[in-house]
Amino acid sequence: MKPLITIFKFLLNILYLFHKCFPVRNQLTIISRQQNEPSLDIMLIKERMEKEYPDVKTVILCKTIGSGIFAKLQYGLHMAGTQMHNIAVSKVVLLDGYCVTASILHHRKNLVILQMWHAMGCLKKFGKSILNMKEGSTDEIADAMNMHNGYTHFFASSSESLSFFADAFGYEKEKGIIAPLPRLDFLKSNELKNRKKEEILQSRVQYKDKSVILYAPTFRKNQKNDITDPVMELMKYIDTEKYILVLTPHPVMNTCDYTNIEGFFIENEYQTIEMMAVCDAVITDYSAIMFETAAAGIPTYLYTYDYADYTDSRGFYIDFETDVDLPKYKSAEKLISDIVEGEYDISRLEKFEKRFIDECDDATGRITSFIYEKIKKGGDQ
Repeated sequence: MKPLITIFKFLLNILYLFHKCFPVRNQLTIISRQQNEPSLDIMLIKERMEKEYPDVKTVILCKTIGSGIFAKLQYGLHMAGTQMHNIAVSKVVLLDGYCVTASILHHRKNLVILQMWHAMGCLKKFGKSILNMKEGSTDEIADAMNMHNGYTHFFASSSESLSFFADAFGYEKEKGIIAPLPRLDFLKSNELKNRKKEEILQSRVQYKDKSVILYAPTFRKNQKNDITDPVMELMKYIDTEKYILVLTPHPVMNTCDYTNIEGFFIENEYQTIEMMAVCDAVITDYSAIMFETAAAGIPTYLYTYDYADYTDSRGFYIDFETDVDLPKYKSAEKLISDIVEGEYDISRLEKFEKRFIDECDDATGRITSFIYEKIKKGGDQ
């Protein structure tokens, strides 16, 4: 595998030489392979850049790597063409995950590459922190693919999480910039949430006149991501006359087995963050979504039915039992009962937020002003 990767990197860098013949301009390129549509964070940054810095061109490239040879070939052409060209002519590149072309190519000296990870904070380990673990890559593949190499800086939501991101990316903490994700502005704005709520309810009649329970489980790499059993277990105890359970799945999650369950809906159009505008409670497990729910003040319940197995396969940066002081459940019956009961100690969410998300009145502006400063300096690192 390693010799093939070496040849692949060599060929891409040869091709990249032609792209680098084009002149650099005042351009920000945002690259994501999390989904095919821009995330809320990306859209907030794009809108602010266009409003306050019209002299900068903002290009968004969102494309997932699909399954099958044809889909992977398509992504390879996307990397060799659109991605490479826009990276070559940009002064700043912003990422929200690992990007092959950002890490393996030999870039111009002054190109600034910023990593804005797609989660508000660090809870479960990822990246270089889980090499050779069940849910991680091998150190050989990570080294061959230059995993997370080439970043000028990375963003972290708080000083508490700075060392976790540094460990995951393989950098010193000094490379980190304390800046919560732009989505914090949405979560803290009643105006923005109400506007999104009206939009969602207009297109989702099934949400009207019912309490919406959002189920947002974490990604499980080596468990086929079929969560039929926990969904069916939760649905046993939900009164479908009063409640609807809405799942916002990960793109590779298997949801084909339970698409016709009464009182259950799979939400593929609206992002998990957007759904917080209409939900009354959130069920998750080990997902970093709990940082967002804490910021939004939404009652959050942790369904940790597979805690032992998950800990063995990945692990956490913090003590999940003591540092995550949110209600945890092995029993779906008790979990749903407590949601119905409606008594929730919101102060536990407030303490959790205060520890892991720095206060920021304008999270979007903090990041866009940093980007523009780098562009004004000509991409100088």
